[in-house]
Amino acid sequence: MFAAANGAPEIYNQTLTSACMFHPRAMTQMDESYKWQEFADTNSDLLNWKDSIVRKYYSEERLNSEVAKKTFLLPDRTPA
Repeated sequence: MFAAANGAPEIYNQTLTSACMFHPRAMTQMDESYKWQEFADTNSDLLNWKDSIVRKYYSEERLNSEVAKKTFLLPDRTPA
């Protein structure tokens, strides 16, 4: 785990990590020719911690829960 390796295991969140990894836009753009910088440039809303697109699907309470940190939780919001 990246967070643990950097001395901050308490900040890891399995729900946030999984939601970003499996977001449909992220999944459709991944292939062998796709470069990380390309992905980062076109998906800043997935990579911005405070304004992440994930927050449209998850309430702060759910995303910041102890359960969400340890296991993947389904979203509790439907974006407008």
